Amino acid sequence: MTNLSVEILKQFSATVINDIIVFIIFFLFCLSIIFHFFDNAKSLSKTVPSLLVSIGIFGTFLGIFIGLIDFDVNNLDDSIPNLLDGLKVAFFSGSIERLVG
Repeated sequence: MTNLSVEILKQFSATVINDIIVFIIFFLFCLSIIFHFFDNAKSLSKTVPSLLVSIGIFGTFLGIFIGLIDFDVNNLDDSIPNLLDGLKVAFFSGSIERLVG
């Protein structure tokens, strides 16, 4: 299972994964604003902030995971750019979650 998930994640760049996470967070934020104005869905809008935090934490760990997939301590010059791309996803998804949530 782990090899399959690694191979799937290698198919996408860190930028694409970052865009997907940001889109999901922004979509849920907009959805919670819409749900807030409907009486039947107010309880649903109250759960969205917790969901946004969970997605932000997931994006943080996913970004760290992406950065460490191909990290090689014996070849630091080639490993650092991949690590930094993953860390960009990690810190950007965490910061956008704090901004929206």
